[in-house]
Amino acid sequence: MDYSKKIAVLLTKHIFFIGIYLWFGILLLPSCRKSTPQQPEVLSSGAITALDKAEVMIGYGHGMEALTYLDSAYKTFEPNTKDLFEKYRYNFQYYLVKRNDMATAGSYLDSLFFMIKERKEIYKKEYVTALFLRGNLELKRRQYEHAFKCYYDARTFAMENLNICDAYAITNKIGLIRYQEKQYQKAIIDIKQALVESKSCKGSNINDLSKHGYFNTIGLCFEKLNQLDSAVTYYKMSLAFIDQNAARFPKDSIFIGSARGVVYGNLGGTYAKQGAYKLSEKYLKKSIMLNDRPRFEQIDAQTAKLKLWDLYLSVADFKKADLMFKDLWSTFLHPPSERQMPIDYRLKMFQLRWKYFDQQNMGVEAYRWRKKYNHLKDSLDNIAQINHDANLDQIFKLNDKDNELLLLAKDNSLKRTYIIAFIFCLLIGACTLFVVWQNWKNSKKLNLKITRQNFNMTKALEALQQSQEENTRIVKIVAHDLRNPMAITISIANIMLQNDHLLDADKEMLELLKTSSNHSLDMIADLLSMNVDKTDLKKDEVELHELLNYCVGLLNFKAAEKEQRIVLRTQNVTLFISREKIWRVISNLIVNAIKFSDKGTVINVDMVREPKSVLITIKDNGIGIPDELKDKVFNMFSDARRLGTSGEVSFGLGLTICKQIIEAHDGEIWFESELNKGTTFFIRLPFSTAFDKAN
Repeated sequence: MDYSKKIAVLLTKHIFFIGIYLWFGILLLPSCRKSTPQQPEVLSSGAITALDKAEVMIGYGHGMEALTYLDSAYKTFEPNTKDLFEKYRYNFQYYLVKRNDMATAGSYLDSLFFMIKERKEIYKKEYVTALFLRGNLELKRRQYEHAFKCYYDARTFAMENLNICDAYAITNKIGLIRYQEKQYQKAIIDIKQALVESKSCKGSNINDLSKHGYFNTIGLCFEKLNQLDSAVTYYKMSLAFIDQNAARFPKDSIFIGSARGVVYGNLGGTYAKQGAYKLSEKYLKKSIMLNDRPRFEQIDAQTAKLKLWDLYLSVADFKKADLMFKDLWSTFLHPPSERQMPIDYRLKMFQLRWKYFDQQNMGVEAYRWRKKYNHLKDSLDNIAQINHDANLDQIFKLNDKDNELLLLAKDNSLKRTYIIAFIFCLLIGACTLFVVWQNWKNSKKLNLKITRQNFNMTKALEALQQSQEENTRIVKIVAHDLRNPMAITISIANIMLQNDHLLDADKEMLELLKTSSNHSLDMIADLLSMNVDKTDLKKDEVELHELLNYCVGLLNFKAAEKEQRIVLRTQNVTLFISREKIWRVISNLIVNAIKFSDKGTVINVDMVREPKSVLITIKDNGIGIPDELKDKVFNMFSDARRLGTSGEVSFGLGLTICKQIIEAHDGEIWFESELNKGTTFFIRLPFSTAFDKAN
């Protein structure tokens, strides 16, 4: 071995360690100029005890006494920065939420900022919280531009210094501001983004449960956009989220009850707009029953009462409407808690009272309440006009630019380090190039060998593909030629079975022959449907709800054989699809549901219109799919075949063909299943043309 080769081998062995030592030196350079960061203080035991007791006192309506107690309790120990932060935050929340005293709340927030702002690199979570609280205050003041900037700054700082679980609530707040600004479509996008960001965050505190409010706010946005079906869907998703997570928070029953009451009220209001007055009255009463109690959301209960009053006026039940007004008027004069009736609630009350007297043909009283309504509305419109100039998208872009400039400034401070790093990289690169040059000759030979192998492999794959196509063609030819003999066999068996003089043994043999032939015909049909090509589809305009009705109608007799019932719920939707192929998919899935369900069960077929697609679900209550077979059900000729609950035969080709057909329509098909509890198949077909979207 010559001298150059010896050097190459030595560098190859030790190049990794040389690089590690050099980079370690680079990393030490900036650290030499920085001191070790100080760790944030934690909440002391004295502060924990004082804050918990104050919380209990506020819960029982003794708010001012709780704050007095908190001041005296903090004098018994030396509070640290974290203790003072929590105290100021506690006072801020009380004056903002319970007393609606924004001036006092602002003074406590200023104290909090003064203490924490210069130490934000240590107290990162606390700084994000402070910005978040500032945004809440500005939102309460209707200063949406300032609130938006606070939330934006909080989210930017959290994304750079914390993790996503500390930022998703701020994304939701940005969506809430868009809702306040009546930008409902953009609000939906932001809040859905917050839900996506929160998916990986499974907390054990009440903030995790509060995510039900995200679904509720999306429902409110759809309600404002007059998309009432979508609004109902998201309100129900909010209730489902509460039900799924309530058991994790047994100590927070008041919060959970209040949350349910709020969603019930919104759901009832939406049902009223849909003309479902009985449902509306039911949910509004449930809302009032839950929240019209001390320590619950009594302000929201007033909202539900206003909606219920409006409902009674709509159905001309003036007696109940009058009783509801007296209740609300009593609440207005003598509020049950420290929180006064919001001014927009009063506006709605004046409007409904005007409507009541107008319907009663009592002109003088109607005019008096109309005058009150107009006076208050003009005042609110003037306030709204002052704050209406906020362009949130422009603010967002400006904040992005400010953030970019800040990042550029930080980059400039690192240039010196990068220059030094570059010098070290040159040294490492020179060593590496020497080794690469020595290995280049060998790699060139190896590349030539790999090229030849790739060429041979390509030829083999082409031959394999051609063989596969020929096999598929032969299978289809054989299947096609077998179809007529099988059909003739079934016909002959049917004719012979009509002979009343046949022996029982002969009848049994003919029945077996007929059943076997039918099974063979089914398999032949599946074989002929394999390898659906997108270019071969013959599409036309199809009324999808009529197609579903037709499928269910044809298969009702088959379900009746097992005493089963098919329940269909659809909407009027027209799609540009292949009628015959989609009919085959739906029929196959319903037949499977019948096949693998017990006698007397119900099969549900639902179609729901989505913004960009149509979702069809077929749900049974059958035997389900075992976990070990779930990855195989869409595979051709897999071992996932099973007998039905009454011994029905399965060939294992139907779901493969269904998947090919749906994917040829640029759609999706998937399923959810639980053993012995049932299976739900989902089909999503997109609006692929302008015609689909228009209809």
